[in-house]
Amino acid sequence: MGCRTSRLQTSSAANDVDTMIKMPAAGSKGRRASVMHTMAEQDVVVDSKAAEEVLLKQAADMENSISTPTIALIAHDNMKKMMRQFVQVHFEMLRDFQLAGTGTTCAMLREVGLQPIGSTASGPLGGDQQIGAMLVAGEVDAVFFFRDPF
Repeated sequence: MGCRTSRLQTSSAANDVDTMIKMPAAGSKGRRASVMHTMAEQDVVVDSKAAEEVLLKQAADMENSISTPTIALIAHDNMKKMMRQFVQVHFEMLRDFQLAGTGTTCAMLREVGLQPIGSTASGPLGGDQQIGAMLVAGEVDAVFFFRDPF
């Protein structure tokens, strides 16, 4: 887990101190003590302007690290019509997500007015497995698989 550091000017009873605060890198899932907990443990008085700047920067970094979830769509040949109907019915909701899919599926998404972020090979050529790999790697958050039951 990578960390970035921020410097914060603080004053202790005895003298001014340049305190380094370790924070999780953007997108990291690690948890660290907040700036306020760190300052409390060190028994220092925080320069409020500097603290405000650090906290605003942390808030901006958190906002920038939040990404739109990615949904992959896959349909067996006999289920493509059902998937198209699903996409048409849920068009407004699907616009709020990043979409991915196999080659044929992405072509259909473009036909109905959605813009997928990428496509894989056709299912029989390994596209389903590529989406599975994307899921394992954390690049895809959900998969809607319209599977032919027969």
